[in-house]
Parts: sequence; structure tokens; C-alpha cells
Amino acid sequence: MASRTHGRLRIGAVATTLLMSTVALGSCAAGGAPEGGDVDERRTTCYPGTPENPLEEKVIVNTTGGTIADALTEAYWADFEEECGVKVERFDMTTRTFAQLQQFAEAETAPFDMGNTYLPEEFPMGVEAGLFHELPEGFWDDLEADMLPGSFNEYGAWGYVVVRLMITNTDDFPDGLETWADFFDADDNPGPRAVQDIARTSIVMALLGKGYTQDEIYPMSWDKVDEAFEMLDTLKPAIRTLTTQSDQPVQGVASGDFAATWANTARAIPAIQDGLPMEINWDAGGDVLNYYFYIIKNAEHPRAAEALLHYQQDAERQAKFYELFGYPAGNGAIGEFLEPDQAKEVEDTVKLFTASEEDQMWWVENNDELQARWSEWKAAGGFAG
Repeated sequence: MASRTHGRLRIGAVATTLLMSTVALGSCAAGGAPEGGDVDERRTTCYPGTPENPLEEKVIVNTTGGTIADALTEAYWADFEEECGVKVERFDMTTRTFAQLQQFAEAETAPFDMGNTYLPEEFPMGVEAGLFHELPEGFWDDLEADMLPGSFNEYGAWGYVVVRLMITNTDDFPDGLETWADFFDADDNPGPRAVQDIARTSIVMALLGKGYTQDEIYPMSWDKVDEAFEMLDTLKPAIRTLTTQSDQPVQGVASGDFAATWANTARAIPAIQDGLPMEINWDAGGDVLNYYFYIIKNAEHPRAAEALLHYQQDAERQAKFYELFGYPAGNGAIGEFLEPDQAKEVEDTVKLFTASEEDQMWWVENNDELQARWSEWKAAGGFAG
């Protein structure tokens, strides 16, 4: 199975220390007229601005900061400032809990206007808890034809989709591993393995190893979880480590510390491009995680936030974000603006997340019991070490 590689601007890991600040993304000479002056015409013509109701002078965006905010700036925000006359300010928090998100939404005025979810399950949880601003009627009318099914609703849209797939060391497995059943069969396919220390993804991969197809993973059930743990038990003698950092899988496979594991594609592709002995299996299936952008309830600048959310759905701009950060979003037409290898990567990714029909709320509702089960499985030992 040949790996697809191409040139890509490399972006490192997101910072891991807490940063909470509101930082202007450069000056914007037309960021608003002085009191009593004329309103910048761009703020009256950039959707949903009108001469009678122009966009606010600025919009404040909450992200994890670091490299993702840099990519968002280059792909969307700098041009938005220029074209719409609205200053984009950052409210960076490397870590944030759902409880904090609730506190922000319940404040008289939220400290930011638009944000991205830090965990995939935050979006359905936030919708259920009433934390998000409802978009105006007709918001998606001019975009809907190009948007992927399930990628948007009246409260937000995908900001990016993370895909975790099998990676193998090409020295250990010159022909790769064809299926997840091969991955879990370390007797016939010997070599040390690594498993991510995340219950949800490990269960998905184990079910694929059990023989479930991508479209059979959901709806999730405790019977399926039992089957997944049985598969994970059979692999324990080959598991050298449980990875906890996003770079560990790529680094471990590249160095030969383990022969096979899974990784975020945006981490693995640049490593392969750099010539490291690694292959991605695009065909065996994997885990798909959707991260959303939303407008928070009680936003101070809701129309400017609506304009930015709408602006970010453009196919060409999402293609630029993919080139920078390695993850697609919800516009299905971005392949027209990518190199053929990149377009094929996105096509395969789309197949995965359209087949998965993921049920985030199952993971939310069963998280405590699942984490207890995962902790028990780890504590039981039996790993190769």
C-alpha cells in the first residue's frame, strides 16, 4: 500500500502551558470609524452586515492558541480583517474545561464571541445545555450545496476533522498491515505495538480489529465495548507502551520503538514527507473526531462572529487551512483547490467520517463508567513493557 506524500508547511505541536489573553492579530486601519464618523463600508457589505445594521468593529475568538491559531490566522482571519473591516482578537486558552465554557456562556457578557470546541463532545453537550447562539434563519442557504452532511447546523459548523489511522514501520512491515485484524494478530504479524491511552479511540480500533466495518461502529453499546476489551486483551503481550502525547506514535514508529500503532494523519504525513520509515493505512478505517466552531451565548459581537463563521466555510480558504494544519473541515469542494495527493487524502477522510455516523453523546453519557473500565484494564497488567 503506497503512502501518499506531498509538500506541506509544517506546524508543530500546540503549546501545553495555560495562556489566557486577548491579543490583537495585528492592526486593522479600518477596524471601525471613530465616534461620530462614517462606518467602514466593508462592515456593511460583508454578510450579514447591512448599511442599516453593520458588523461590529471586532470579533474575539477563543482557541487553544499556538499553531492552530496561526493556521486559522493565515487561512481565514487576516483576509477577513482586510475584506470585512473587522478586527479579529484572540482569547487563547491552551486548556479549558466544559465547566469553564458554561461559566463563560452564563456571564452577562461572554469574554469571547466565537470559539472552537476543545473536545468533540463539547458541541452536543453545549447545544443540549443552551450555551450557544442560534444562527439566523437562512444562514446556510448559500453554502449548503457544498457542505458535507452533518457538518453544520443552527449552532455551528466543523472547524476541523481529526482522523486517526494505522501507521506501521516499513522496516518491520515492508508490505504494511492490511487490516486492523492483522494489527491485533501479533502472533502472525510479530512486532511491538503501541496503543493510545484513550479509551474511546482504542475501543474503535479494537472493534475494527474484531471485524466491524466503519459504518457498523455506531450505534455504540456496552456489548461492543466488551468485545473491544477482549480484543485489547489479546494484544496486551505485544503492547510496549500506552502513548499519551500526540507526537509519540509517529516518533515511536519512526525510531523503531514499536512496529505499529495509530496516529493523527496530520502528524504522520509530514514525517513520511521527511523520509521517515513509516506508512499510513488509509483503507483499514479509523477513528474520526469532529471539532466545531460556535458562537457563544451572550456574545458581545454576535454579527461579526456570524460573519467570521460564514467566511470560514469557503472551500478555497478551507483548502488553505488543510495545507497549513493537515485537517479538513466541512466544505466538500476543497479538493478543487488542492494538489491531487492532497485531494485524495481529503477524499479518503470524507469517506471515513461520512461512514462513521458518530454518536458523541454516547461517549459523554457513559464516560465515567468507561474511564473506570479503562483504568481497570490498564491496572490488570500483562503488557510487554
